Amino acid sequence: MPNNIVFTNNASALLAATINSTALSIQVAAGYGANFPSPTGDQYFYLTLEDDAGTIEIVKITGRASDILTLDSVADRGQDGTTAATHALNTTRCELRLVKSTMEEFLQKNGGGMTGDLDMNANNLVDAYLTGSATRMLAGQIVNVPLRGLLDTSTNEIAVPTDGTSRATAGGTAILAVGDDIVAELDTAGVIILDSATIGVRVPAGAYFRLEGATAANHMNVAHDDTDVAFTFPNTTQVTWDTDLVMAAPIKMAGNEIQFASLVDFSLKKQAVSGIATTVVDYEDGSYVTLTLTADIGTLTLDNPPAVDVGVFRFKVIQDSTARTITWPASVKWPGGSAPTLSTGSGEIDFIDLWTDDGGTTWYGAYNSDWS
Repeated sequence: MPNNIVFTNNASALLAATINSTALSIQVAAGYGANFPSPTGDQYFYLTLEDDAGTIEIVKITGRASDILTLDSVADRGQDGTTAATHALNTTRCELRLVKSTMEEFLQKNGGGMTGDLDMNANNLVDAYLTGSATRMLAGQIVNVPLRGLLDTSTNEIAVPTDGTSRATAGGTAILAVGDDIVAELDTAGVIILDSATIGVRVPAGAYFRLEGATAANHMNVAHDDTDVAFTFPNTTQVTWDTDLVMAAPIKMAGNEIQFASLVDFSLKKQAVSGIATTVVDYEDGSYVTLTLTADIGTLTLDNPPAVDVGVFRFKVIQDSTARTITWPASVKWPGGSAPTLSTGSGEIDFIDLWTDDGGTTWYGAYNSDWS
């Protein structure tokens, strides 16, 4: 119902000053203005003017100051099918009557369309259907009302118990909430089945995915910083794989041990080096070195040996068509103090082994010559 049309009971007065057809103020007899409403904001009321000849005009009043009733514009004259006219004082009665325009603002018992808000002022709306594709509930609460896809059919409904503590259900099954143990809501086998082409858990940078044991302190963390993945295992003695672990990239042990290993079908990484006057051999590129001489090596640098434990180089030295020599670093110690003499024939092969147990401060050498 409209709340901007205002009323009083039995409001009636004589016109105290003659008005023409465009007047926007109506003065009633002194003291009788108090019989009429005092509109504010967008409020108004309809006033009926009727003279002693029976001429009637309905006007829209939007304000009152004492005995002066005011209109916003000449459009407020001649309302509800009447015509603006001149009205004489003392012969024209001004009354608040129930007119057609007022009645049409009210909803009928058999329905109608609203153009404004309906404020129930905390009162109930009982046994009602809310329908229509444009229906919206923008605030407030829905209490003790199941949500159903089909009228009066409870299958797969969402229901919230009224006791304030029991879990809401969907189709009779409890709905998970923040803080729930998800396993408690799984089937008896505790299995989650995800049928999708892409399945995963997205964890933002700086956060991690955690898999806990029976005790929360014993867990596995998986974190991704958009570059690297890090697995950590606090309070974990060992990680066990019960099937083959196939790696598509190198395993970098960062100087850590591999314990109790039985190595089957393994190989050493080989690198090919061309021997020139100044030659650098990097241990991290492979400890088995095919060294093809193309010049006398005056400076040989042995880079990046293991910092801890033992590092071993095996050199396969291939002689040039011109007999080449190698000046070994002073850090290399030889049996009897004598460096090897290389084979001199073109393409002849010598094997020379170097090992260190102090991070490359000292190397120890052994050799066998002429494997051509």
